[in-house]
Amino acid sequence: LHAHLLLSAPLQTYHELGHSGFQSPPQRFASLGAFLQFVRLNYIPIFKTIECYRKVARDCFAHMIEDGIVYTEISIDSRLTYLIGSSWRELLQMFGEEIARVEGKLKIRPELGLPRDFPHEAWKDVCDEALSSGFFKSRDLYGDETLKPASDFAYFFEEARRLSLKIKFHSGETSAPDRMASEIAFVTPHAIQHGIRSAEDPQLLKMLAAAQTSINV
Repeated sequence: LHAHLLLSAPLQTYHELGHSGFQSPPQRFASLGAFLQFVRLNYIPIFKTIECYRKVARDCFAHMIEDGIVYTEISIDSRLTYLIGSSWRELLQMFGEEIARVEGKLKIRPELGLPRDFPHEAWKDVCDEALSSGFFKSRDLYGDETLKPASDFAYFFEEARRLSLKIKFHSGETSAPDRMASEIAFVTPHAIQHGIRSAEDPQLLKMLAAAQTSINV
């Protein structure tokens, strides 16, 4: 299962953490941009302490187990240390403890996620610090696909390849098949997150099949 840790706990968890300030999401969003704006306004402000992350992680894993999920590649956002002014060492120690709690019930392969609109120029240093821990098994680029192209994050993927990590990125969820094809050719990922618009281009589907690139719809 592909999942984003910050968004994957039961809705009640966020109401408890946000108290009266958390607004429930609508049944349907008008666009990916509207969804991302909702996340920025309602989810991100909740995360003020490591214990907030702990509760979300614990409730997320428990919810997955209840649903019968046995394996997840779960993305941990690179912005976490900025949100609470903590270190990766402290955060990953906590996540490691929560992962250990469900050992034998849920196999968790954490991945380091980077949003295309990362708000700080020092994203390379942030990612290097996180990866030096040896905690992460893969890397994922996500966010608004109409923003910076994957080629702007060449270093992100080069380091993943150097460390023999699984390489993924979000593409073809909203971006056109031709952009999806050019980004795949540049990155040569192991998997694409969502990628539903690849169905519009038979040649792109053949390219994905030939490369044995997974599409995590």
